[in-house]
Amino acid sequence: MTVACRDTTPLYLPLRIEQGETLVLPLHVVDSDALDVDITGYTFAAQIRRKPSSTVIAATLTFAITVAASGLMQFSLTAVQTAAITCGDTDTEPASLYYWDAFATSPGSKVTKLAYGEITMVAQVTR
Repeated sequence: MTVACRDTTPLYLPLRIEQGETLVLPLHVVDSDALDVDITGYTFAAQIRRKPSSTVIAATLTFAITVAASGLMQFSLTAVQTAAITCGDTDTEPASLYYWDAFATSPGSKVTKLAYGEITMVAQVTR
C-alpha cells in the first residue's frame, strides 16, 4: 500500500510497528490538486522519538526515491532497527508509544512536513 502525502498539508499517519520486523512505508508525494510532485533532487528525513520534545532519537528512517518524476519514495527501518526500539510487554503500555514525522527538502531548500503521527510498538516474542 502506498500512502499519498500532499506537499501542502501534512498527512496524519499513525503506525503500528512490530519489533524485529522490517518496515517499508511507501509514500506518494502529490500537490494540492492530487497531481504527482517530481521529487528529483529532493532529500527526505524522518525520525522516531519517545516524545516530540525528546532529544533522544529512537530510530532514523532511511529513504529511497523509487520513481522521482511520479513522486514515489519510501521510508524504511531494518529488522535490527525495529528490534532495538524498546517497548512495553503490551501495546497499550505507555512504554510502547512513540512519535514520528517526515520532512522533504526541495532542491530550492523549501522544507515541508509530509507526514506525522504516533507509533505503537509491539513487543517481539520470537527471538
